[in-house]
Amino acid sequence: MAASGASAGPVTSLAVDPTQLVLVGATEGSYTVRNPTGKPVSLNASIGNYTITPKGKAVVNPKVPPKGSAKHWLTISPKSFQLKAHASAVLTVRSHPGKHAGPGDHHALVLFTTAPSGKGKVLVRTRIGVTALVRVRGKIKRKLVIGGVSAARRSHQLRLVLRNRGNINERLPRNSVRVVLKKGHRTLQRLSAPARDMLPRSRSVYGLPYQHGLSGTLTAIVTVRPLNGQAAGALAPRLKPVKRTFRVRF
Repeated sequence: MAASGASAGPVTSLAVDPTQLVLVGATEGSYTVRNPTGKPVSLNASIGNYTITPKGKAVVNPKVPPKGSAKHWLTISPKSFQLKAHASAVLTVRSHPGKHAGPGDHHALVLFTTAPSGKGKVLVRTRIGVTALVRVRGKIKRKLVIGGVSAARRSHQLRLVLRNRGNINERLPRNSVRVVLKKGHRTLQRLSAPARDMLPRSRSVYGLPYQHGLSGTLTAIVTVRPLNGQAAGALAPRLKPVKRTFRVRF
């Protein structure tokens, strides 16, 4: 996720790898920040909170700290540094979970913010946020539930509700959530959902545009294919694809 302030010219371009860091218990990891431009840039690194709305929008530093926040369990160094043109830097992140932390994922945001630049009243400041998960050992549970499907006929959108009833973050890349609309044995349309993250015990609502002209009661076959292995992070048990069929009136 990225956000930029007012701009009088091109926004500074930065690259951060990885975009999500999973730290198991008390340990350390690192981010590599690259400056692909021809000019030096000064950066500040900090730890923040974030939440994700049911529609998939990330909210940075909400007024009320979210449940499961790991903000106070993380430290980062260096906190201020300069990147020369076409150079990179490695930052170390350390996790210190609370003694009574429950098993599963606790989340925070690592923010990289450029020093103000520009002239006159308009200054440019770029901010990039990458997620950090502190995964606490114990009973790790993964469970995705397809809650329901309905058609919003005025907007021609299929409303799909998905729930994460597990205790770790689920990353759902583009096309990992699919819907096939059928009438009898005939396939009328295939829909794919955009990429989305689902925090533990959260709900996600997709609005998937469907083609005009669909009417009557159709069959909607929903399939969710979660990530496994290294992509799901350490300690994550394997989760099989989830599939459910609905009858939907259009």
